[in-house]
Amino acid sequence: MTLQVDVDNEQESILPRTHYKLTVTYDGTTPSREDVKTKAHLHIDDDKDKLIIRNFPSKQRGNQFTVQARQYHDEDAMELLEHEAMLDKNTAANAEDDDEEADAEESES
Repeated sequence: MTLQVDVDNEQESILPRTHYKLTVTYDGTTPSREDVKTKAHLHIDDDKDKLIIRNFPSKQRGNQFTVQARQYHDEDAMELLEHEAMLDKNTAANAEDDDEEADAEESES
Protein backbone atom coordinates (compact mmCIF):
# COMPACT_ATOMS: atom_id res chain seq x y z
CA MET A 1 0.00 0.00 0.00
CA THR A 2 1.28 3.45 -0.92
CA LEU A 3 0.22 6.22 1.44
CA GLN A 4 0.87 9.94 1.15
CA VAL A 5 -0.28 12.61 3.61
CA ASP A 6 0.01 16.29 2.69
CA VAL A 7 -0.53 19.23 5.03
CA ASP A 8 -2.87 21.61 3.18
CA ASN A 9 -3.40 24.12 5.96
CA GLU A 10 -1.88 24.86 9.36
CA GLN A 11 -3.56 27.25 11.79
CA GLU A 12 -2.50 28.23 15.29
CA SER A 13 -5.27 28.45 17.87
CA ILE A 14 -5.73 30.53 21.00
CA LEU A 15 -6.09 27.15 22.70
CA PRO A 16 -2.91 25.11 23.30
CA ARG A 17 -3.13 23.27 19.98
CA THR A 18 -2.51 23.66 16.25
CA HIS A 19 -5.15 22.76 13.64
CA TYR A 20 -4.23 20.99 10.41
CA LYS A 21 -6.11 20.07 7.26
CA LEU A 22 -4.58 16.94 5.72
CA THR A 23 -5.12 15.35 2.34
CA VAL A 24 -4.61 11.59 2.31
CA THR A 25 -3.85 9.83 -0.99
CA TYR A 26 -3.41 6.07 -1.14
CA ASP A 27 -3.22 3.05 -3.42
CA GLY A 28 -4.56 -0.31 -2.36
CA THR A 29 -6.51 -0.85 0.83
CA THR A 30 -7.97 2.06 2.77
CA PRO A 31 -5.49 3.21 5.40
CA SER A 32 -6.39 3.07 9.08
CA ARG A 33 -6.54 6.08 11.37
CA GLU A 34 -3.24 4.91 12.89
CA ASP A 35 -1.60 4.69 9.43
CA VAL A 36 -2.64 8.27 8.68
CA LYS A 37 -1.53 9.42 12.13
CA THR A 38 1.90 7.83 11.70
CA LYS A 39 2.43 9.40 8.27
CA ALA A 40 1.09 12.82 9.36
CA HIS A 41 3.43 12.77 12.33
CA LEU A 42 6.38 12.83 9.92
CA HIS A 43 5.19 16.15 8.44
CA ILE A 44 4.06 17.78 11.68
CA ASP A 45 7.23 16.80 13.56
CA ASP A 46 5.85 16.74 17.07
CA ASP A 47 4.80 14.11 19.62
CA LYS A 48 2.59 11.53 17.88
CA ASP A 49 0.76 10.77 21.14
CA LYS A 50 -0.59 14.34 21.20
CA LEU A 51 -1.89 14.22 17.62
CA ILE A 52 -5.64 13.70 17.18
CA ILE A 53 -7.04 12.72 13.76
CA ARG A 54 -10.62 13.95 13.44
CA ASN A 55 -13.33 13.53 10.79
CA PHE A 56 -11.91 10.23 9.59
CA PRO A 57 -14.32 8.96 6.90
CA SER A 58 -15.81 5.52 7.37
CA LYS A 59 -16.32 5.21 3.61
CA GLN A 60 -14.74 7.14 0.79
CA ARG A 61 -14.78 6.98 -2.95
CA GLY A 62 -11.63 6.99 -4.97
CA ASN A 63 -8.19 7.04 -3.46
CA GLN A 64 -8.16 10.40 -1.67
CA PHE A 65 -9.86 12.00 1.33
CA THR A 66 -9.40 14.94 3.70
CA VAL A 67 -9.15 14.84 7.49
CA GLN A 68 -8.78 17.42 10.22
CA ALA A 69 -6.04 16.98 12.80
CA ARG A 70 -5.15 18.70 16.04
CA GLN A 71 -1.68 18.70 17.53
CA TYR A 72 -1.81 19.51 21.24
CA HIS A 73 1.02 21.25 23.06
CA ASP A 74 0.60 19.05 26.14
CA GLU A 75 -1.36 15.97 27.21
CA ASP A 76 -3.30 17.77 29.95
CA ALA A 77 -4.79 20.19 27.40
CA MET A 78 -5.60 17.31 25.07
CA GLU A 79 -7.45 15.40 27.79
CA LEU A 80 -9.33 18.53 28.86
CA LEU A 81 -10.38 19.70 25.39
CA GLU A 82 -11.06 16.47 23.46
CA HIS A 83 -14.06 14.22 23.98
CA GLU A 84 -13.29 10.88 25.55
CA ALA A 85 -14.59 9.01 22.50
CA MET A 86 -12.17 10.89 20.22
CA LEU A 87 -9.28 10.13 22.57
CA ASP A 88 -10.29 6.46 22.55
CA LYS A 89 -10.38 6.36 18.73
CA ASN A 90 -6.92 7.87 18.52
CA THR A 91 -5.34 5.77 21.25
CA ALA A 92 -7.00 2.40 20.58
CA ALA A 93 -4.43 1.48 17.95
CA ASN A 94 -1.59 2.53 20.26
CA ALA A 95 -2.96 0.29 23.01
CA GLU A 96 -3.18 -2.66 20.58
CA ASP A 97 0.43 -2.10 19.51
CA ASP A 98 1.53 -2.01 23.17
CA ASP A 99 -0.35 -5.27 23.84
CA GLU A 100 1.32 -6.94 20.85
CA GLU A 101 4.76 -5.80 22.02
CA ALA A 102 4.08 -7.08 25.54
CA ASP A 103 2.93 -10.45 24.13
CA ALA A 104 6.08 -10.67 22.00
CA GLU A 105 8.30 -9.92 25.01
CA GLU A 106 6.51 -12.57 27.10
CA SER A 107 6.93 -15.21 24.41
CA GLU A 108 10.68 -14.44 24.22
CA SER A 109 11.07 -15.14 27.96
